[in-house]
Amino acid sequence: MKSTLQEQFGERYSWEEIFTPLDIKLESSNVETSPVNSAQKVTIRIWVSEDNGQKFVTYDEYPKTHDFEQGMSGDLISKWEVIRQLHFRGNSRIAQKFLESGGSLKGSTLNELSALRRDVVTDTLGHLPLRDRYYFDPMLRALVDDTVQRLESHEEGNRRYQESKFALEGQTPPGIRLDAFLEEPDEDEAWRVDGLISACSTTTVVGARKVGKTTFTYNMLNSYLHGTPLLGAFPTNPVVRRLGYVNMELTKKQSKKWFRRSPIGSSDKVTVWNLRGMPNPFRSDASIRKFAAEARAEDIEVMFIDPFSGVYTGNGKKSIDNDEVKEFLLKLEAFKVEANISELVILVHAGWDGSRSRGASALEDHPDTIITLEADKEQNRFISAIGRDVEIEEGMVQFDKATGLLTFTTGVKKVTGIDVARNKIISTLRKFPSINAGQLQSRVGGAKADVLAARQELIAEGIVEATKLPRGQLSLNPSALPPSPHLAELESAPLTHEAAPAYISGADEDLGGGNIEDF
Repeated sequence: MKSTLQEQFGERYSWEEIFTPLDIKLESSNVETSPVNSAQKVTIRIWVSEDNGQKFVTYDEYPKTHDFEQGMSGDLISKWEVIRQLHFRGNSRIAQKFLESGGSLKGSTLNELSALRRDVVTDTLGHLPLRDRYYFDPMLRALVDDTVQRLESHEEGNRRYQESKFALEGQTPPGIRLDAFLEEPDEDEAWRVDGLISACSTTTVVGARKVGKTTFTYNMLNSYLHGTPLLGAFPTNPVVRRLGYVNMELTKKQSKKWFRRSPIGSSDKVTVWNLRGMPNPFRSDASIRKFAAEARAEDIEVMFIDPFSGVYTGNGKKSIDNDEVKEFLLKLEAFKVEANISELVILVHAGWDGSRSRGASALEDHPDTIITLEADKEQNRFISAIGRDVEIEEGMVQFDKATGLLTFTTGVKKVTGIDVARNKIISTLRKFPSINAGQLQSRVGGAKADVLAARQELIAEGIVEATKLPRGQLSLNPSALPPSPHLAELESAPLTHEAAPAYISGADEDLGGGNIEDF
């Protein structure tokens, strides 16, 4: 059986080299028949420890020994194991490094003199400060000089390394004086999506889970591919080259299913990277360069990344450190240049309130356009956008199941928690004409702040009357109904839509159009 590398290292040493430094002395030596080969004679030696009397049996320089206490029936112990256990207290890593270096297990006269010298130096010079002892103690001076040299070489090496990194990044363009800058001919402002997404930009699509980010992104892909107006409202310039989609969240099976049900249709102008559970192409500078080369070879004009959290490689994967997030976003911009990509579209999960990016504020500062998708209290979807020369007021997004397309409608108000509470209060007081505030809250449910605000609004408008008894009773004022155009609108035509369509939610039943759903 082939010995291990560690055992091969151990075989370089004789038993005398192994045992003698440990005060394990030769007790007896006899020539006998080899226990390994009966046709061979070997010198069998018995070694004994002066500390505890433990004995070992060796056979010439055969690389294994018996523990004397176990006798011939015990397991053979290799030289490596004896060295590891007795010389290095069982530490395999240190033992192997020592054996690899070819160090000597036996002490020498020079070692003894060195130890004696250290004792003398400690007694005679130990009271001096190190800065003075440096001039009297040649050994200390040699150690200090060596340390200084190593620190200097490390600093110089780091400087040269940084220089090489900067050289690879290219040169910063020179500055230009303002008068010359303003005299340059103006370039026509180019838009990918008119008034919403400019050419050569970075856009984030922000929304909470299941609010419709991926469905909206498929609509973007469709408009970018075919030149149809995005959301039926924003003229869109189609790509000349190709589209790329980095999917870090859906499985391959899910991704294929969703694309088939999207309005995009099959196209050789879209390249999809299904990378859930796969190595992140943005995990390192080297992998980014490799991925940029692949994207350039695919001739990608616009790249979609779904989502940011799937590719972010900051410390501990926490996107809360502004400096780390900003550094990563700058890497994405460098990737865009190296890959000859015109635009990036990045899907970003929203925070707890659904109105802004989750994590570091750098995710809000960096993009040229931030598109936000939100749901109101009735699960209607709304979209808005802000950015550099971009300001799209909030409007409702509706979904057509037959085509998979989204449309944008303005002039529709979100249904708030207070709106919902108002309707529930009126319905409750119709059934229970005289109840107190605590009973009302219990029957209406929902957030206490919303119920309180709605109750106060209705009392102020005269729709609800409150007595001043110790346990004040609440009741409707029939003469005040319908109380206001706003409430009448909610009463007559509540802003609700049916649940998510089957092709988005994965449900089997046909639920009709109206709402959009995301994972």
